[in-house]
Amino acid sequence: LASYPRIINDPERFGYQLVCNERDEFVGQFPFLLSVASLLSLEELREHVEQLGGVVVPSHLDRRFGLLYQLGIVTSDMEFPTYEVAHKVNIEKIASKLPGHPQFVSNSDAHNLDSISPPRYILEIEELTVHEVLMALRHENGRGVRLL
Repeated sequence: LASYPRIINDPERFGYQLVCNERDEFVGQFPFLLSVASLLSLEELREHVEQLGGVVVPSHLDRRFGLLYQLGIVTSDMEFPTYEVAHKVNIEKIASKLPGHPQFVSNSDAHNLDSISPPRYILEIEELTVHEVLMALRHENGRGVRLL
């Protein structure tokens, strides 16, 4: 949490930031606004996530607040195996602006239950485990992601 600015959240303006336990039970509220940018650089963020065994998937790549629009370019030293995009975008056009051979996921980005869309991609995995999903997002060992 040291990597976020300590801006007190105003629940009436920005909404409640609920804290839940592993059983999805409400246990409190997070006091600081989480919708602000981290103080970490992209490289620092990636290093922290990978040290924890995770994978960074830059989201909203095709939107004005996404990585591609904010930086203007994604260089080979910032290459990611997977990016998240809106459902109806020109994948070939976006892929041509990225290094390597990226794969894409697409989510509904729903802000309420009625807006959740059907699945938009398939995980190419051997079994449904966290390890297999992470391999698919990293595009490792024949695992991957395919848009529908």
